[in-house]
Amino acid sequence: MTPPPARPAAGLHDEVVPNERAEFVRRLYTRHNPSLKRFLGHMLRSPEDVAEVIQDVYLRIIRQDDLDKLLEYPRAYLFRTATNLVRDRLRRQRVRMADFQVPLHEHEIACPVPSPEVSLHWKQNLELLKSALRELTPLEQKIFLMHRIRRLTYAQISEELGLSVRSIERHMRAVLIHCRTRLENSQ
Repeated sequence: MTPPPARPAAGLHDEVVPNERAEFVRRLYTRHNPSLKRFLGHMLRSPEDVAEVIQDVYLRIIRQDDLDKLLEYPRAYLFRTATNLVRDRLRRQRVRMADFQVPLHEHEIACPVPSPEVSLHWKQNLELLKSALRELTPLEQKIFLMHRIRRLTYAQISEELGLSVRSIERHMRAVLIHCRTRLENSQ
């Protein structure tokens, strides 16, 4: 969208001396900010982006050493500066987005199904674990199943079996050591 035609702003470009720079920018802002905001609103997606670009426009004006270009056609200068800032901003966003896009052939896509080797490994480990559990005493089997399958706490198991929590802990430790040893010895 192109900005409205520029014309000299009467009263705006009265002689600007360094002491009056801030007042000059304030008059520019008061006179042109609403139309500049509408203009940028058509180019940018969010009010926050519009506000940032407007801030950058006025910041550039404040930092300029020579205001002669601005004095003759201030509206045109504001809109041209804003348009250039929006172009720069969109160009940077495009570059950033390109960095996030990676061609699919450059990366291996993980398959949700395990490979046959991984499946075989887990099946073998499961069989070893079942075999290790069958080697436990009936009480240790019961404690293990209550804790791991029924998700009971040691206190709940202790209450249900009439044993101390300390005793349940000892049995579970023995079960885990036995199972780990069986799995490690098979490797």
